[in-house]
Amino acid sequence: MSVSNHAIGGQETIDSIDTTPIECSLSDLGQVRLEMVSGSSLELLWNILVRAYHYLGHHRMFGRRLKYLAFADSRPVAALGWKTASIRLEARDCFIGWSNEQRKKYLKHVVNNNRFLIPPWIRVPNLASHLLACGIRALARDWHERYGRKPFLLESIVDPVYFRGTSYKAANWIYVGKTKGYSLGSSGYEYHGLLKEVYVYAIMPESLVFSRRFFGSPQISGVNPLKKSALLMNRMDIQMNRPQKRVYTG
Repeated sequence: MSVSNHAIGGQETIDSIDTTPIECSLSDLGQVRLEMVSGSSLELLWNILVRAYHYLGHHRMFGRRLKYLAFADSRPVAALGWKTASIRLEARDCFIGWSNEQRKKYLKHVVNNNRFLIPPWIRVPNLASHLLACGIRALARDWHERYGRKPFLLESIVDPVYFRGTSYKAANWIYVGKTKGYSLGSSGYEYHGLLKEVYVYAIMPESLVFSRRFFGSPQISGVNPLKKSALLMNRMDIQMNRPQKRVYTG
């Protein structure tokens, strides 16, 4: 990998980066190493790749966040970013069925996958779902170690104009609905009319079993939302008071 950086007006730019195509099977790619780069010298590379090749670009992330790079040998093959969850996300909130009070109490245990990039010169089938699975295991460990909070649920918002959510579905994320076409701007929520898809993933093993039983689909009838919510909140209380198990990346 060859990368040269210069700062122009406070912004990083790329002079050279190895964009030689990698086109092979996942097994032929070899071991993929996922490294948390937040606060390290490699965070600059994460910023550069996401700014240049992610359709949303890169903007400063406020609050709790973690950034990861995936490497095959010494070459970066993907970038993942996580941050605090959306304060209000109707599809997610209806899926959980929690009250405003419960949301305020437990939202700190929900984490948002706000960036996922595989550069266009990396063409490896099944790499995306593999990295999502590895990323979840890494996040479960690192988020708790850095912020002292155990993630219970993950969320991600996918723009169907660009993506079909295939990698999330393959990694067992659950589609729970669409956004309402608003985004948070400098003066509050602004309507842009673009409806995006919302996916969630129950990260704790017990929560995963629980969510499949009670939350498998927001359209399932005959399940009392209050009962779902009360049982999930009770399960969260159990998880908060249970000793943390060490989780390792694969």
